[in-house]
Amino acid sequence: MSTATALIAADNVRRAQQAASLSDAPLRAKQAGKTSPIPLPEGAENVEFDGADGKLAFKSSSSVKALAGFYRSALKPLGWKAQPSVINNPNMAAMQFSRGGKEISITIMQMGPQVNVSADGSGLEIANAQSSSADDQPAAKVAPLEAEPDSALPVPKEHSMSSIAAGKLPGSEAPFRRELEASIPADLASVLAFYRSELGKLGWKEAAERAVTKPDRVQLAFTTPDGPAALNLGRKNSETTVTLAQKIPAAAAKGEVLPKPGQARLLLGNLGDAEAAITINKQTVKIAAGAGGPHMKGPTLDLPPGKYKYAVKVAGHPARNNEIDVGADDTWGVMIAPDGDTLSLHVY
Repeated sequence: MSTATALIAADNVRRAQQAASLSDAPLRAKQAGKTSPIPLPEGAENVEFDGADGKLAFKSSSSVKALAGFYRSALKPLGWKAQPSVINNPNMAAMQFSRGGKEISITIMQMGPQVNVSADGSGLEIANAQSSSADDQPAAKVAPLEAEPDSALPVPKEHSMSSIAAGKLPGSEAPFRRELEASIPADLASVLAFYRSELGKLGWKEAAERAVTKPDRVQLAFTTPDGPAALNLGRKNSETTVTLAQKIPAAAAKGEVLPKPGQARLLLGNLGDAEAAITINKQTVKIAAGAGGPHMKGPTLDLPPGKYKYAVKVAGHPARNNEIDVGADDTWGVMIAPDGDTLSLHVY
């Protein structure tokens, strides 16, 4: 067994052990703080409640399933109506409740050997309330992440790194694709809650059936007014990493870069003064000097999704070998430098 395989196996065992340590036993309500408007389950720890802002957070050794079941059963007799669940998985659940014009959102996520529960909404707001713990002792306020006001795609103000790229061709003003990459010094559950809120404000609709949620990784797909989008969250160096990408099919179709359904498309360009040739997937395509620039369209090549090795030959230079990984419904630009080196750009 290789070192990498052994590490993966050990990590899988660790995660299974952590999940097994969580209790699926049905939960009963315990006595909450005097100002808490909804019940707390027995075993809730590190409880923080802010009635002024309508926020509640705590940790538990019970499973996601047990905690979700508790709130569905505990809030119904109080007149709260559950909305259809967007996410309901063994390691994460997101629930919405409404009553008399007020709302409560509850996110339950397994984070290693514990489960984090966070709730917010107008249904948790109490006039003139003070932040308190379950024992009515002063507790730190649970501050939500705030959005950077001038960002083209949502990103919290509290970020240590962020960049936005727009996929487009030389000379084109309209982007075919937008992508945000960021690193946030906050836990994954908080960042996920931020994006669910901010993307919802933009009219983005989550495809619940395509959601992948893990303690250290989340993948969500969306439909947006402009086209499909994807959100990927991970953990690195004690921060949450963010990749948010949105495609704009109307602009891609107008720019003639839209791939065939289920296929990937390569847009080939040549920055040199001599003809170049690229060989990929047993096909050789010649690219005229200057092709793929603002004044001359370059050739295109449609491929099944996958990882490909390719070779580039320019007269007077040795052949260059490289590889590219393309997904279904993606378009990539491959620009060839005068010496045969290549630059790959995710256009759509």
